[in-house]
Amino acid sequence: MAIENQSGHTRSQVELLSRHLVRDTGFTVESVPSIADVDREIDATEAEILTWFASHNYSTDVAADWSAIAKRHVSWYNALGAAWHLEVAHSGAMFSDRASSRADAYFRMYMSLKESLDAGDSFVEVGIPLVSANIAQAAVTGVSKTEKAVLEDNVDAVKPLFTKRQFRDPKSDTPERLEQT
Repeated sequence: MAIENQSGHTRSQVELLSRHLVRDTGFTVESVPSIADVDREIDATEAEILTWFASHNYSTDVAADWSAIAKRHVSWYNALGAAWHLEVAHSGAMFSDRASSRADAYFRMYMSLKESLDAGDSFVEVGIPLVSANIAQAAVTGVSKTEKAVLEDNVDAVKPLFTKRQFRDPKSDTPERLEQT
């Protein structure tokens, strides 16, 4: 959990927003959702938020580049996103006849951060620096069967280090079926 000014701050915010889910006990190892569920949602939400910032060329090195006020500001959105995920995953919300207005409100507030980024609002003033737009980005591409055949015939080409189904569990299917695909 890098997006927080003080250790445990985001978890405290999530507990404040979602305390109705565990009533009087608070989040513990045995509660539903458990403290591990809360931490998992905080981490997943943080990853999503950092992806949003990276896609708009902001630094994602929170420890080195972000100011304390930036961490505190964005940790609130992190807590909202985690609380929204917990609210949606809670069994009572899933079987309700009407949508959870609390979950909807959390979602709208959480997504307002992405909407601000998409609208071009600057976060430099709160202490999140921009990085160069000329950084390398991963791209996924493909080749047709014809192009693949040409590439396989090229003796000068470097053969790939990975293959289809390389990481597949061999016990998950029969060898005959694997040969057919």
